Amino acid sequence: MICLTSALVFHEITTQVPSTISLAIPRGTRQPVVDYPPIEFYLFGEDSFDMGIEIHPIADAKVKVYSPEKTVAVGKEKDQHRLIFLNMPGPVVSKE
Repeated sequence: MICLTSALVFHEITTQVPSTISLAIPRGTRQPVVDYPPIEFYLFGEDSFDMGIEIHPIADAKVKVYSPEKTVAVGKEKDQHRLIFLNMPGPVVSKE
């Protein structure tokens, strides 16, 4: 699932050019080993992983991207690597 900065780029909400692709995976899922492209995985809790998903056709694929509303970060605690999202209950994402 495309998330965070990559979703901001997809929705044209930022001018950042990230060096990695941000992907969400459910907490408890084994993180895949990927050599290329550079991917940063974020673990989402069960209560929030399936919320705010949009499906977009890109080429011959259907790509899942978090909606702009879920993606817009309203705060970040650098030391704990947490992002807090608008309109999302409970702890939303943590990077482990």
